[in-house]
Amino acid sequence: MRIAILALGTRGDVELFVSLGRELQARGHQVVLGSSGFFESPVLAAGLEWQKVGSGSFDQLRTTLAALSESDDGETRTRRYVSDWLQPQLRQGANALRSMTARADYFISNLKLVMARDGVVIPGAAVTYDPPASPDDLARSGTRNHGDRVIDLVAMDRRLIDPDETWDERYRFTGFWSSNPGPTRPRDARLQSWLERGDAPVVVTLGSMTSFDSDRLVACVREAIRLQGVRCVLVRGWSSITTSDQEDATTLMIGEASYEQLFPAARCVVHHGGYGTLVSVLTAGVPSILLPQIRAQQEFGKRLLAEKLATGMFDISQLDPRSLAAALQRADTDVEIQAQVRRWQARIATQAGLATAAEAVEAHGGAIAGR
Repeated sequence: MRIAILALGTRGDVELFVSLGRELQARGHQVVLGSSGFFESPVLAAGLEWQKVGSGSFDQLRTTLAALSESDDGETRTRRYVSDWLQPQLRQGANALRSMTARADYFISNLKLVMARDGVVIPGAAVTYDPPASPDDLARSGTRNHGDRVIDLVAMDRRLIDPDETWDERYRFTGFWSSNPGPTRPRDARLQSWLERGDAPVVVTLGSMTSFDSDRLVACVREAIRLQGVRCVLVRGWSSITTSDQEDATTLMIGEASYEQLFPAARCVVHHGGYGTLVSVLTAGVPSILLPQIRAQQEFGKRLLAEKLATGMFDISQLDPRSLAAALQRADTDVEIQAQVRRWQARIATQAGLATAAEAVEAHGGAIAGR
């Protein structure tokens, strides 16, 4: 099949669908992935065809994300992100979308978008990888309005997201997908050397999120690790932290890091609760502390707390050193949480989410074509 994939969003969104594209391509399918222009290089490096969708720049996306700090709650921030970034990019990219689906046999979207050609809906899959506040929220996407031409894939573990099995049978849980878009990155020699010179550190990483006071966060983290007497690796990611890379006995501040290298060496990971980071933390088998900034991250946080995989969830604007230090201490001392993260590490290791998703796409596309 010729498969078109739309993946608009931040780096974590795109990396997830690059992973799916690689899996489908390895199975003999021709894959084109459309996203914002600044993601062209990683898509091409993964060996996929590329289509630019929308005209927004990386700086414009960062500005949009930073402006979310003006809103006080995750729901409002989510709505603003959709209205200020995603919807304009879709409008600007309408012709590009038509171009990339002109010859497509199958269409996959991270935004639950459905495409038609000559008045007929192109067979496809809508992918859910952020937990909604309620399954009723999913029904509003409209994918059910197209009969069996569009299927709903859920790229998450049902036991974590829907333990009471309240989602109906239309939603096909695949298990978590690996967010690694290609071969494992080379190990960072400087990071490895620092890790080997002391005890396991706390890792703080905020990924693509920028809607917080970075100076205040750094000061809070530094005081919390001082209170606990532990070391820390702070991964800046897309944040506006301006401090240059620093290295001393207690703190290493770096721009980017391979989670596959860093997280297994951590005692705890403080993160925003985005999909890719969360899967990497579960894979590493270490506790989480959540600093969510949009609603989906809050929902992930609630589920991690309920499953005893996290020791705290805080509003990043209200975070104080003593509360963070207390959560760090619990990550070190709570034997139930330590046992639970190891159980989930073993569970994640048995999942083949990408393969399950690719098989569902192949079966669905083949069934539609065979009519």
